[in-house]
Amino acid sequence: MMQRSGHWWFNFSEAARDGDDYLISAEKSFTTSAGKADYYVLQTRTPGAKGPTDITFFIVDGKRPGIEAGRWDALGVHGNHSGPIR
Repeated sequence: MMQRSGHWWFNFSEAARDGDDYLISAEKSFTTSAGKADYYVLQTRTPGAKGPTDITFFIVDGKRPGIEAGRWDALGVHGNHSGPIR
């Protein structure tokens, strides 16, 4: 199930452990260089988080399968490929 990310101080998404890896299922509404960056830094709730502010930061390879970038369909900010990502 895809969850919206919320704000950096109140995340709705949460990472899950998969052996030595983590699975992150989240949708970010505005990401700089969406679909163009080599890596993304994102935060989400820590696996087993006790509260919404129990967060972990991840560096995610931008070329990993499953990453989908959308188009920013609004006024301005078209020069740097910003937009949604999931």
